[in-house]
Amino acid sequence: MKKVLLVLSVACFVMSVSAQKYAFKNLQYLKSASIHAKADNGLSGPILPLNKPTNVHNKSINSVVIGTSGNAYGFIYEPNYQVDANPELNAIMHVHRAGGPWGGSSGDIRCKISYDLGNTWNDSVVFPVQNGNHYYRYPNGIIYNPAGNTTPANAFALINGPITDGSGWNFMYFDSKHLDGTNPVINHPSPLFTNALERINLSGGNGKYYTMTLEDDGTWYIDAKVRQINFDQQANGFTPNPNVSTLTRNWLMRAFGNDTVQFNSNWYNIFDNDGLHGYAYCMGAEADFDPYNLTATPLVWETWDGGQTWAQYYASGCWHTLSNLTDQIWPTRQSLIDYPNNPEMWQYRPFFEGGSTVDENFSPAVIDYQGHIHILTTITGRYSNHPDSLYYSYANEPTFLFDVYQTGQTDANGQPAWDVQFVDTLRTEVMQDANSPFTDGSDPIGWGHMLNIATSPDRKIVVAVWADTDPTFDTVNTMPELKARAFNYETMTATPVINFTPGEGGMYFFGNVSHYVLKDGNDLIIPLVYVDVYATSNPVSPQQYYFAQDLRITPAMFTETITASTISGNCISLGVNETSLNNNFSVSQNNPNPAKNNTEITVKLTENSNVSVVITNLMGQRVMEINKGMLTSGKHSISINTSNLSSGIYFYTVTANNNSVTKKMVIE
Repeated sequence: MKKVLLVLSVACFVMSVSAQKYAFKNLQYLKSASIHAKADNGLSGPILPLNKPTNVHNKSINSVVIGTSGNAYGFIYEPNYQVDANPELNAIMHVHRAGGPWGGSSGDIRCKISYDLGNTWNDSVVFPVQNGNHYYRYPNGIIYNPAGNTTPANAFALINGPITDGSGWNFMYFDSKHLDGTNPVINHPSPLFTNALERINLSGGNGKYYTMTLEDDGTWYIDAKVRQINFDQQANGFTPNPNVSTLTRNWLMRAFGNDTVQFNSNWYNIFDNDGLHGYAYCMGAEADFDPYNLTATPLVWETWDGGQTWAQYYASGCWHTLSNLTDQIWPTRQSLIDYPNNPEMWQYRPFFEGGSTVDENFSPAVIDYQGHIHILTTITGRYSNHPDSLYYSYANEPTFLFDVYQTGQTDANGQPAWDVQFVDTLRTEVMQDANSPFTDGSDPIGWGHMLNIATSPDRKIVVAVWADTDPTFDTVNTMPELKARAFNYETMTATPVINFTPGEGGMYFFGNVSHYVLKDGNDLIIPLVYVDVYATSNPVSPQQYYFAQDLRITPAMFTETITASTISGNCISLGVNETSLNNNFSVSQNNPNPAKNNTEITVKLTENSNVSVVITNLMGQRVMEINKGMLTSGKHSISINTSNLSSGIYFYTVTANNNSVTKKMVIE
């Protein structure tokens, strides 16, 4: 239907384009900067009026106040992870700064916990100000439940974030307590870098959790650091690993005004519940691999050993071949002019908008039951294929929301293959900072569509959650209503878009959702905490935190069938189909992948080497070993007999002398 409409209206929009001020979110947000220092110094100013809409209907859901804080700044930073759900304990935990009507210092951290799907809450876990002037800020929080434990008091709350004394950022905190509030373990090392605060997400499992920070060169972010936080049996709590992983690329550099931009933004990391397998990624562009280096796409790293080693994947050259994507985004203007009545000839240049001027959302992710990453992000089509025009967009193209995921197969470039599922069209514009009425008079705070993504406890269902305004109320997202859409990737079924609060003129701002949804019988319950900016109109004022009760998805809602993309056209060759390490040797992706009875890899050696191949499962257990002995320099094919392996995900590690490369393969 979309392509038919485009044919009919091509004359109406081919000239309706705009040159965005670059494709990324306001450029100063990519630069090195302190984070809301004014909130910690207690600055304020005249309050601008914020009028609550009068067309608010009766609420469709119940919400309960579960806590307060001295201001909003600890909650509104999207990459923080502040709501966690633990399916084994049926527990939900919300981590927030204290203060406000419910008391406590705004430098304290409180963990509100529920064991009955959010109906009742306790306040047993409190982390008070340390040493008189070490104030907690910007918290992440997660529940660690030891293997086999069914007693909540024996589980742990782990929190992390930065500490300030009011004059600067002095320490990081990696603190833990039992869920009954006992056995505090306090760890406050110095930050890795000035203003580079380890507060991007918190994920993992099995006593191993991970957070991220960004390093800058004084102006632009140049790499990410991933740190592991380990459960310490002796301390009966958590301690941070002093060693970190550094992730960087040969970033595209391009002059813009008086700046030279390094193209990376919207960093995030997500780890599996085994505590070893995980991903890190950003939206960005590399200097290599023209022409996809001039458009923002996901750039991904993957680890299977807790960050000791990482596989770096190059930008995919196949996005424009995916029918699930091209059925939605707009094609290039020239192809519309050349072939106005022949959609099969249209060309596409997808642009991943997460964090751009179009939509101020970051792009969160989860890992599904097959170990594949799912990223919730927005994508639009570029106006032109020309390198000088890739940052021109159609002025009236809608912003499309997608679940973007790896399939477990490989593409024509030997890189992990991707696909997408269309989630919804975002119907309103973001609230830009400059236009926001949520302000103390000098520092207005805008908001996007509050993207969140979660999985069912068995990780077969992926749930996208966001908030958008009914366009009959406003064209800007001033009255966000809570929405969700769920995808079952085992049965390939989906729900339609679910609006939990239709027609309300909603007040659901800065929603934060856990990585997991919980189960109530066969139903899924989405744990979500939000604030109502209309309650105070001022981010420096005390805030109330609301838990949205009974956001329920039932099995009967899965009425739609989803399919994998049909591949149309050829991938753009990036000239990459091997993973190299220090130029000593390279290892190809196994072929075929997925494999049934046999698969093959190619190893290219630059010197004579003793070569071995070890196959492990998702638990890290060794299931096969192939010792090839001493091989001469050059290219060698190694056959792997997979007939005795059960279906699932495996990893093969090729070692040549003292160097190793690990890659993933799928057995059907």
